This record gives sequence, C-alpha cells and structure tokens, in this order.
Amino acid sequence: MSNPLRLPFKRILDHRPYPPTGMTTARWKTEVETMPVYLHDLTLTQNGVRIAPLWGITDQHASADPHPHVVAYKGELYLEDGHHRVVREALAGTRVMRMRVLNVFVSRVKKAAP
Repeated sequence: MSNPLRLPFKRILDHRPYPPTGMTTARWKTEVETMPVYLHDLTLTQNGVRIAPLWGITDQHASADPHPHVVAYKGELYLEDGHHRVVREALAGTRVMRMRVLNVFVSRVKKAAP
C-alpha cells in the first residue's frame, strides 16, 4: 500500500552533504539576502522535528533569524536552519517561503606537488 501523503520537500537527509559554511546567525542576517524558495525544491538536512517548537510553543531568541537558511551546493538547495518553521508552513499548505540562500562553491584548484 502506498503512502497517501505527498512529501512537500524534495527529500530528507540526516546529514549536511556540503562543506561547513562558517556562517554565524549574525552573518546570515547581514550578508545573505532573502529570496522566494519553493518547498518542493528543498532537501531537509535533519530527519525530524520536535513537537513544541513545531507549534511555536518554545521561546524565540531575539537574535534568531526569522528567515530559514538554505545552502545552494552543486545544484541542490539544502535547508541548514529553520526546519521547524519550514515544516510548520508546509503543514499549513504554504508552497513558497522567503529564505536566505547562500551559494557555496568548491574550489577545483589543485595544489602543486612539493
């Protein structure tokens, strides 16, 4: 029997398949612009969310970024931060959200042999 629910995301992983960004919340907020992102284009990088934060029951820090953080890497969009907000919006039927999208490029320059 197939699952009658359609996953609103591209896929769900339990890891981040891209190199560390070195970004802090403050840098995300000041250096990365927001843009509309379709939820069906997102790959989530954690395979679960807790119930209380999902419903907005826990305290939100004043320094927290209201926009989810997405890493664009090798043609894929990976949700790095904001899983509870994105899942909450998906449950409400939202298809597009404003998110901060950081492009990460891998250097292909080879080091010279000693």
